[in-house]
Amino acid sequence: MSQEKVLEFCTFFEEVPIRGRAEVLSSSRKVAELKVLDSYFLKALNFTKRLYYKKNSRIYGADVIFLNGDFINTTAFKPVIEPKFERSVVRVSTSLSCPVTAEISFYYKSEEKEKHYRVLDVSELGIGVLASVSDYTFLLGNLLRIKLEVSTGKAAFSIVTKGKVVRKELLSDGKQKVGIFFLDLSRKERDLLAQYVSKRQREIISLLKVL
Repeated sequence: MSQEKVLEFCTFFEEVPIRGRAEVLSSSRKVAELKVLDSYFLKALNFTKRLYYKKNSRIYGADVIFLNGDFINTTAFKPVIEPKFERSVVRVSTSLSCPVTAEISFYYKSEEKEKHYRVLDVSELGIGVLASVSDYTFLLGNLLRIKLEVSTGKAAFSIVTKGKVVRKELLSDGKQKVGIFFLDLSRKERDLLAQYVSKRQREIISLLKVL
């Protein structure tokens, strides 16, 4: 671990990167002890239980195993590959107050009936949807026809676009999170999604302030 006493760390709360400072009190091959210096960052860690720091272009990650006031114990920090740091735009989780749903079918099979999926997170470049691991719709590389229904709470809009399956992440209970990249959004459609993301980002940050 870095020899610096105070480091900037990052965690992902509702998919939004939250950064905060912590003092390194001790570190060994098995555990580390930190004193968190920013209260909002500590609130986020209570939910995420995971934090990272960056040194010389390498990312190090650890799990929180104990919290006591401002003090936390973590597993030893180890080099990790975390795709979330590679994102070029902000991604946010959806919510009950601002839900997003998707009707999805194979792009080249017009007779294929659309299936409805819950959208877990969204950015102006793509979405993450919840699906069964046995759902053959989501083989890597598959091209899809997508109709998004997006609610901002007070208003709603729809987007019909083409997408490609680029990532799959195994979850529990036979479920998977499927990453879909948009291929032909218009500038107007990207702007609409960017406005949704900005609204949800403000909500998420405000939530940390009241927790």
